[in-house]
Amino acid sequence: MAARIEEQELQRLLERYEAQPEGRLFAPLADAYRRRGDLDEAYRICVDGLSRHSRYSTGYVILGRIHLDREETAEARRAFETVLALDPENLIALRHLARDAEARGRREQAVDRWRQVAELDPDPTEAQERLAALEGEGEPAPTGAGEHLPPDPQDGPAEAEEPLALTGLSEVEEHGDEGASSEEDGP
Repeated sequence: MAARIEEQELQRLLERYEAQPEGRLFAPLADAYRRRGDLDEAYRICVDGLSRHSRYSTGYVILGRIHLDREETAEARRAFETVLALDPENLIALRHLARDAEARGRREQAVDRWRQVAELDPDPTEAQERLAALEGEGEPAPTGAGEHLPPDPQDGPAEAEEPLALTGLSEVEEHGDEGASSEEDGP
């Protein structure tokens, strides 16, 4: 029954998107395709939407999750760095980047990110646990199933990745990001 409800949700989102293809409905539609496992369609819709709404941080959160599901860790990292360039207090991006830095053995970056999460998160339990593990004497404990990103063999010695280029700026940049949903309310 859950699959049928998901299919109904996808159909509803698709109809709304087709009625307003220039709007921001691309993000929840791309996420629905991602959750369904159709990563190519999710990616296509997300990239197309971001070409029109390049300052919409929720779109980059979805893009980052699509890249994670496709096991494209470097691309996911760039998407989440772009989220932080747009919204420096985005907890979703901060958590993903903290886990990523930890997985790549970048202890100092991981500590910095987890500290940011601990300061911003209403429930900082995970961040506090990760900080305790990183600041302790022993090896850090695993971050949890499905959350630990494997090291990216193409990583160079650079300390931070460049965010994605924000090209094709739309009216969102000129008038702000009014009406955007909160990252914590969304996917």
